[in-house]
Amino acid sequence: QFTPFAKKNTWYYSVTVKSVYVGTHKLPGAFMQYMNDFKGTIVDSGTTDTFLPQKIAKPFIKAWEGISGRRYTNNLQLYTYEEFGKL
Repeated sequence: QFTPFAKKNTWYYSVTVKSVYVGTHKLPGAFMQYMNDFKGTIVDSGTTDTFLPQKIAKPFIKAWEGISGRRYTNNLQLYTYEEFGKL
């Protein structure tokens, strides 16, 4: 199986996102239009950073905080193995 490119004639691998889950919480479908604007969603297996469109940041942060029990931050967060497993 393969995932087709969302955009042709690009030097990066982009896909069309159909849904986003944080744990078992699915972000509202209306936000998918922002995930796929402009460049599409770029797949980069060489990084641990995730960049989200500003318009879906609030619902993502709310879901993250509800699941992790921690305030969302761009700073380094350390988790025990047990805490990470609960995510």
